[in-house]
Amino acid sequence: ENRYSGIPTIRMEMEKYNLRQPEFLDERGSFIVKLYKESKNDYEDMSNDEETNNLIVFCKTPRTRKEICDYLGLNSVTYAIQTYVNPLVEVGVIKLSIPDKPKSPKQLYYSGEREK
Repeated sequence: ENRYSGIPTIRMEMEKYNLRQPEFLDERGSFIVKLYKESKNDYEDMSNDEETNNLIVFCKTPRTRKEICDYLGLNSVTYAIQTYVNPLVEVGVIKLSIPDKPKSPKQLYYSGEREK
């Protein structure tokens, strides 16, 4: 295989099998690749959940992490965001007010039209 062709090949193969795009991270001197086995269409499965739909409606007004956590009735903000919000962000149902800095303390989450 040619040099520098690995990442594009991985991206094309994931797309070919209708899987979510992998994440390529360079953290603390380590190169990490996260591959996902769920399909990009898993939003259809999530959209049947009443709690998910209520969260989307709640986020019509931009909300902070804490507001979302309180709305869901959870104690852990991290758990609330990772379990409920991030999957919706990944499929484009919920958007970030500061997409370049997803961990910003000033980050707001809002629902909008789904990008295709």
